[in-house]
Amino acid sequence: MSRRGGLFRGRRGGFSFTQKKPVSMTSKMILASSVGSWILLLVALYYVVYTDGAYNNLWGGVGFICLYVEFVALVTSISRVRRDVEPLSARILSIAMSFFSFAAWGGIYLIGTIRG
Repeated sequence: MSRRGGLFRGRRGGFSFTQKKPVSMTSKMILASSVGSWILLLVALYYVVYTDGAYNNLWGGVGFICLYVEFVALVTSISRVRRDVEPLSARILSIAMSFFSFAAWGGIYLIGTIRG
């Protein structure tokens, strides 16, 4: 007698009607802002290096705006940690990405402030 796997069969052969937890739109927006921030950082570094600093003021303003956006994203993602609405991996990924983006922009801002 052979057992066939059905549509709702789990690992042990029992039925499973549990669905995956959906990822919230807030986490998706935090990840999108972090990825966009990294892309802007790479573009800014490219233009500053290859144009001999011709657009420093423009990229400084963009950097300050990205720093503020990443700070808000970091605070939002940390405040959403304890909610069990979405998977833990999505919460950890949103915190990590927003923290590294905030640290990158903050480090560049500090270096620019110290060097004058």
